[in-house]
Amino acid sequence: MSTLLTIGFFDGVHRGHAALLRYADARAAERGLSPAVLAFDGLRAVKEAGELNLPEDRDLLIRRVSPDAGVYSLRLDDGLCALSAERFFREYLLARFDARHFVVGENFTFGSDRRGAEYLSSLAAKEGLSADVLPLSGDKDGVFSSSRVRSLLLEGRIPEANALLGHAHMIRGTVEGGRQIGRTLGFPTVNLPYPARLVAMPLGVYAAYVTLPDGRRFRAVLNLGRRPTFGPGGVVLEAHLLGFGGDLYGKTVEIGFEKLLRRERRFSSPEELREAVEHDKATAEIYLSKQDEERMNRRDL
Repeated sequence: MSTLLTIGFFDGVHRGHAALLRYADARAAERGLSPAVLAFDGLRAVKEAGELNLPEDRDLLIRRVSPDAGVYSLRLDDGLCALSAERFFREYLLARFDARHFVVGENFTFGSDRRGAEYLSSLAAKEGLSADVLPLSGDKDGVFSSSRVRSLLLEGRIPEANALLGHAHMIRGTVEGGRQIGRTLGFPTVNLPYPARLVAMPLGVYAAYVTLPDGRRFRAVLNLGRRPTFGPGGVVLEAHLLGFGGDLYGKTVEIGFEKLLRRERRFSSPEELREAVEHDKATAEIYLSKQDEERMNRRDL
């Protein structure tokens, strides 16, 4: 079936991306086309700044907004980057995706010659096709953008970043075996790698939610750091799930960041660390309980 193709980077899948995707879904239904989303990986500027999501997590977030769309990714390797906008239009957008209508934001550019959205519209018109170029959406502080979200995450301003995203900043990963430090302190944790390609959020303790493969969601206190009290090491995620008991090794879980509670610091003894974690648990529980209550109130309005 011919497609209505929405094109972009979709890093973070923020509120501006969501508006674009919802508009595209409605237009596809009007025109009797199959909705499809084409996302790009490997843009140098994004790689250098730190990605908001792994590609597979980004694609999941796209599907949550647009569950009926086909989601496709193209990596910006040297061969693809060498193609002019017109060649990319013909060899990919037409030949590979059978696109008959396009939906892009007004800041869209493509091809080695960095042509813009209006050029895409003109190429489409020459083929008897069509395109919608949408204005960027935003709030009083500016347009919704991945760079705004990234800046907030770098500063540890998680609630503000989540407000721009329209969802909790998230990462998924497979639970690995750790050094069992949390268990010896009375706080067993699930341990996940934190990919170096992702945005360098502040090292510290976060209030978070952890969603299990069966859909159950638990409040959690999360440490993103190097565990300086116990010697040097790489950056890892350690989440203590409140009210959960069980084995999650080898399972894929999703972490949603909610608030930075404190920055990472070195403690003088395991006992001092244990006391700090008890305080972190209580603080996370209070904050997340309030968040849940506010969400319930919004649903009742």
